Amino acid sequence: MKEYLFKGKTINNQWVQGLLSISQGFSGQPEKGYYISNSAGMPWAYQVIPNSVSLYLWKKDSENDRIFDGDILAFATRHSIYGVVKLCGDEIRFYWDEKTAKTRKEEYLVGMPTNLDMWEIVGHSYDRPILWHKYFFWENL
Repeated sequence: MKEYLFKGKTINNQWVQGLLSISQGFSGQPEKGYYISNSAGMPWAYQVIPNSVSLYLWKKDSENDRIFDGDILAFATRHSIYGVVKLCGDEIRFYWDEKTAKTRKEEYLVGMPTNLDMWEIVGHSYDRPILWHKYFFWENL
């Protein structure tokens, strides 16, 4: 059974992982917004920026860290090769950096690189949108 986990950036600028809850702000609920919590649920939830919310893609990098939609990966031995992981419908795509895309003559790879043990997470596209603006348009969830 797949575990459905999410990652989001808090309003205090920290990345957190866990379960996603969306509060409508009704009586007895936290204020309206998006929250990521641990298994305890809403009482221990962090309010997160809606556009930063990312789904866990059931893959791990060379450091055994979970890979989420929007994560930027770099080739561990040469950080000059990197790309961003993006969930497009039911398909996972790995968008190459501009230089690598020109060399490989392709903008993206369908699926993930097969040698994930050689790739590491170096950031998230939410924090560096200028690098990836031509591929993604941030929308409210």
